[in-house]
Amino acid sequence: MRSKSLSYAQIFHFFEQLRALLGAGITPQAALRIMKGDAGNEKINALLDYLSGEVASGRSLSSAIKGSPEYVFPDYVTELLVIGEQTGKLDDVCGALSRYYEDEDDLRTAIRSAVTYPVAMIAMMFVVVIVLFSKVMPVFAEVFEQLGASVSGFTQQLMNISTALSRWYCVLIVIF
Repeated sequence: MRSKSLSYAQIFHFFEQLRALLGAGITPQAALRIMKGDAGNEKINALLDYLSGEVASGRSLSSAIKGSPEYVFPDYVTELLVIGEQTGKLDDVCGALSRYYEDEDDLRTAIRSAVTYPVAMIAMMFVVVIVLFSKVMPVFAEVFEQLGASVSGFTQQLMNISTALSRWYCVLIVIF
């Protein structure tokens, strides 16, 4: 997509509405005018305005979409629309395109939600570790100090890290 891209959901709705109107026997020009009156989105409204003007001037829907200066659809969309116009099955082609973009939108949503959960868990674990090192470990250090007990090298390193974190945890959270 060149200048302004539409989301897969917007493309899905565009072709789904166009399929329904064309399937009802409405001409592409009238269908675009109806869709323009129904559009609630500025981007879609500008696209429909351009397309309805081009189709009204005698261009085919596929050539109007291909020549759109702002919203560029992939080449396969225009090629499929050409086939639909030549075979008289433009409504079927629009239906296939709407299903394709609906599936793509569903896939993106599934991937986004599949990635969001692990990222949230990692962030929560990071916060828990920071709290443990900055608040809980210093308490243990004081208890060991009061008892006069010594700790091993690894435990001493953890105590040193917790002391540093208790001083700088706010900075680390901001950096994270």
